[in-house]
Amino acid sequence: MTRTPLRISFVGGGTDFREYYHRREGRVLSTAIDKFIDVVVRTRQAGRYIVKTNQVEVFDRLDDIHHPMIRESIRLSGIQHGLEIVTLSDFHWNGGSGLGSSSALIVGLLHALHLLKGSTVSPETIAQEACRIEIDLLGRPIGKQDQYISTYGGICVIRFREDERVVVENLELPQGTIESLEKSFLLLYTGITRNAEDILEEQREQVEVKRQTLDRMCEQVIPLHDDLRAGRIEGLGETLHQAWLFKRQLAKRITTPEIERMYEAAREVGALGGKICGAGGGGVLLLYCPGDVRNRVREVLRDYQEIPFHLEPRGTRVLLGARDET
Repeated sequence: MTRTPLRISFVGGGTDFREYYHRREGRVLSTAIDKFIDVVVRTRQAGRYIVKTNQVEVFDRLDDIHHPMIRESIRLSGIQHGLEIVTLSDFHWNGGSGLGSSSALIVGLLHALHLLKGSTVSPETIAQEACRIEIDLLGRPIGKQDQYISTYGGICVIRFREDERVVVENLELPQGTIESLEKSFLLLYTGITRNAEDILEEQREQVEVKRQTLDRMCEQVIPLHDDLRAGRIEGLGETLHQAWLFKRQLAKRITTPEIERMYEAAREVGALGGKICGAGGGGVLLLYCPGDVRNRVREVLRDYQEIPFHLEPRGTRVLLGARDET
């Protein structure tokens, strides 16, 4: 049984697309959070595959498994016998949360499958295999940041090199800085569902057209890295606000009138910035609300579900079974 964290991306999202970083290094600054995907895997001697997600399904052959991420993860693992796979998620919203749950599922499943085989693998191997499945085998219009932050955990700057190498730097912030950040964030579910892949496909197709905007998003990463390392969090709200203004330019459906109303209502009572998480169009809205501003924002947006969270220092890990090798 493995536990794998979801994530929030602060700045740089979109520069982790291959279409971007093949011409210029991409960079993101992201954090894992204490919302998780748990994956349980055990051997089935009968040879069948039992998959329990939102429903229970039984398959005689690997090729018959409907869930493409689960099917291709098993195939990549090389396991030839039957399996029972159970997934447990902190979120079950139709249309996704925007917190990287699909990538976290693959990371957690790959981790569990390696452990079931008795294999010792590095975080880099797990993240690489997750990217291969989602991007190369399944052709999903996504970047690489989700797989890496879910694997490594913490608050990280992740660099995507032109030659496909990925460099992960954990900021390892002092506890006081982490607590100050946590006290300033507010995460709200918009109640809006959407097809993330349609939005991401448009974003991917527009990389060359929007390259100047993506360059400016990429350039936000290092100054924010330096500020956080120095304990200067006062400017994070304005940085997130600028990141949101940039992000809205990348695809037509990233924002909606309701998201704009939520954001402006929060800004009017003191929120300094924020952004929709993930592909956009729905899911969850992150707001930066220093001091007593959080309570004012809670009041004006009381019709929306708040999601309490903490920053998560650990990446994918073992809860039950083999010794944690990663």
